Order: sequence, then structure tokens, then C-alpha cells
Amino acid sequence: MNPQVQAVRFAASLLIGLGLGVFYCFLRPLRPKLTALADGIFVVSALIGWIYAAFYFCRGDLRMGYTFGFFLGMGIGWQTLGLWLSPVFFAFWRFVRKILGFLLFPLTFVLKKIIKCAKFFFASVTSASRYFSPSRLFSFNES
Repeated sequence: MNPQVQAVRFAASLLIGLGLGVFYCFLRPLRPKLTALADGIFVVSALIGWIYAAFYFCRGDLRMGYTFGFFLGMGIGWQTLGLWLSPVFFAFWRFVRKILGFLLFPLTFVLKKIIKCAKFFFASVTSASRYFSPSRLFSFNES
């Protein structure tokens, strides 16, 4: 295989990995509460990126050097661009959370009222159940 072709394929794998490293830092602010969602999105996107590199750039001829370039690019993207842009990503997700909180406020208000009523109802049902338990209703004591 021509060395120029190998260099182009390695560079393409490196660039795809670089983009995925930055994308990992973009999803990182979701990790404290939505870890499974953030990790799932990242794993699916990494798999799509790897398949794209394998079949589009490498034409199905995926060698370990290209996979190394893919992971090297991810590390470089995460440690350089991703860390530099992380304050922007944190601000973006904070903004999204505030917008969603504002839009979903009526729904959360109604759900809190429903939960409060359900707790009151079920608390009264459980306190009444001790008087109407099957052992009390069907006891055959003569006394």
C-alpha cells in the first residue's frame, strides 16, 4: 500500500478521534445525574465514528495503526480542545437546564400536587387497614 494513502487514512482516523474526544467533553457535564444516558450516547457515537472510519476512509482495510490513530485522536481531543472548551460546555448545559426547568415548571407543579395528594390518600388507607385487616375481620374468638 502506498505510504501517502496510509498517512491520509491515519490522519482521517486521528481527526475522527479528535472530534469524539471533544464530543466526550461536551457530554461530560451530564455525568453526575445522567451518567447512563451520556455514556450511551458516547459509546454509540464512537461506534458510528469507528465504523465510518473503517468503511469510508479505510475502504474496509482497517489496520491497528488506524485504530491507534482513532484512540490517540480521542485522547488528544479530550486533553486539549475538550478541556479548553469545557467551561463553554458547562455553560451550555446549565442554560439548557434552566430553559427546560422554565418550560416544564407547570408540569412539575401539577405532579408535586398529585404526589402530595397520593401520599395523603395512601397514608390514610394504610392507617385504616390495621382496623380492617383480614385477621380482625375473620377471627372466630368467642369472647
